[in-house]
Amino acid sequence: ALSDPREGTILTVLSAAARSLARSSTQAPDTPAVAGDADPAVRLGPAVTLMLADCVQAVEETESLLAPLTRAHVVDAGAVGLLWVLEALRSVVTGTPVDEELATALPGYVEGAHAAEGEPAAEAEAPIEGAVEVMGTLTLTPLAAAELRRRLADVGDAVILAPVGTARDGQGRVAWRVHVHVPRA
Repeated sequence: ALSDPREGTILTVLSAAARSLARSSTQAPDTPAVAGDADPAVRLGPAVTLMLADCVQAVEETESLLAPLTRAHVVDAGAVGLLWVLEALRSVVTGTPVDEELATALPGYVEGAHAAEGEPAAEAEAPIEGAVEVMGTLTLTPLAAAELRRRLADVGDAVILAPVGTARDGQGRVAWRVHVHVPRA
C-alpha cells in the first residue's frame, strides 16, 4: 500500500511487534501449562505485554531514524497511534486497565510540549510549509489506481493507495483508500 516505505514510521513498530511475538512463540513458557486450561490469555498475556514493551522502544527509536523527526526532537505520530492500538490489545488480553501514561515520556507527544527550544512541535513536524493531508476513498480500475499512485508521488509524499476489498463493479473498478501529503490544498 505504501509507495515509499521507510523505517522510523509505523512500519518500524509493526516490525518490532512481529519480531517480539515470533520470539515469544518459540520460547518455552515460564510455567507449565495447566491440564485442561483453555484460557489462551495464560500464555498470550505475557507475550503481548513483552511485545508492547518492545514497541515502546521502537517508537522511541523513530526519532533517530528519520531526519525530520530528529531535527524536531519528536517521535513518529503514526508509530504512537499504533502503540495505543497495541496498548488496547494488551489491556483486553490481560484484563487490566489501559496505561494512560504510556506515551507521556515520548518526545513531542505531551500536549503543549515543544519540539525544540522555543519551537512548537506542530510547526517542527510539518515536512512542507502549509502541507495538507488528503485522504479519501475512490473507485478505480487497478490500472487507474497505478496511474494515480504515480501522479500522487510526483506532487506529494507519504502516498498510500490500498484496495478496500476485491469486489469489482460492472466496469472492473474497486474501492481504494488514498492518502497523500501535498504542499497546498
